[in-house]
Amino acid sequence: MEITHVIRGEEWLPSLALHYQLYQAFEWEAPEFAHLPLILKPTGKGKLSKRDGDKLGFPVFPLEWKDPKTGEISRGYKEDGYFPEAMVNFLAFLGWNPGTEQEIFSLNELIEAFDLER
Repeated sequence: MEITHVIRGEEWLPSLALHYQLYQAFEWEAPEFAHLPLILKPTGKGKLSKRDGDKLGFPVFPLEWKDPKTGEISRGYKEDGYFPEAMVNFLAFLGWNPGTEQEIFSLNELIEAFDLER
């Protein structure tokens, strides 16, 4: 499958053994798995949901998204003027820290510094 790493929320941790069994059953090489803490609402109470963004004044989608069932439109980071480089930094720092005071990285700097062990 050529997938080397799966980085996902800790809510998937209970299914890890099943996923390993699937890789074994298909005789695929299993990727490295990493589980990150949940992204919480700004209040710290409860998991941040897709609908929370518009309610609380920030996007949760990369691009504007229209719910096919309700027709509700959620704005995206792109439409709000966020730069792609800012999104890369934002995503990298969700559950990871380089161990330095540096907060802004180029893509190449992130590739060099990123380590799942941190």
